[in-house]
Amino acid sequence: MKRAILVFSLLPTLAFAQAQPDTAIAVPAPSPTAIGTPHTCGQKYYPPVATRLGLEGTATLIFRIGTDGIPKDIAIAKSTGSLDLDYASVNCASTWSYKPAEKDGHPIEVSWSAKVTWQLNYGSPPSTPPIPTAAPHTCSDRPMSSGKAQVPTILSFVIGIDGNVKNLQILQTSGDRISDLYGVTCVSAWRFEPAKNKDQGVEVEEFATLPWPL
Repeated sequence: MKRAILVFSLLPTLAFAQAQPDTAIAVPAPSPTAIGTPHTCGQKYYPPVATRLGLEGTATLIFRIGTDGIPKDIAIAKSTGSLDLDYASVNCASTWSYKPAEKDGHPIEVSWSAKVTWQLNYGSPPSTPPIPTAAPHTCSDRPMSSGKAQVPTILSFVIGIDGNVKNLQILQTSGDRISDLYGVTCVSAWRFEPAKNKDQGVEVEEFATLPWPL
């Protein structure tokens, strides 16, 4: 939904990243072979902030596979568009292992590339989304502040099955502590008709962007 305060719903998410088939760069046969744990980047590598903000993307990595089968000099050839996801891609790939390429029966070092795709799996949306109730869901009575908000405050929160707001977190600070704290207090007072699935109340995660007058 779009209001003066932008709010949109997300179900609790499962995050994962899939490494697409690795690609050799001018590699003599036989080329390296992935071994050990699967060359994927599971939920534990998905940056929490990227998950909350719904960031996705694909990183193209270039690196060298040493004679010991360990990736080194890992670099981003094509960015996901998110520094957090790029860093997570490099961090994940550094844990991979390979059977090294060989030439004349001896292991050799080769250049290699791989793509890591980060996706959020939201599952099925609730049959009935949450509906704002009671007072308007705006935060326009900000107190006088000695500072100045530079950007909007972005909050994440959960709407419980009782329609109350809980688990408030500041995802992006405005640069002004008083504005941020007022935003948290304001949003915590919002009330909703809870989301439902098959007539049963369910919790959903939402985000609010509070654009302060600059």
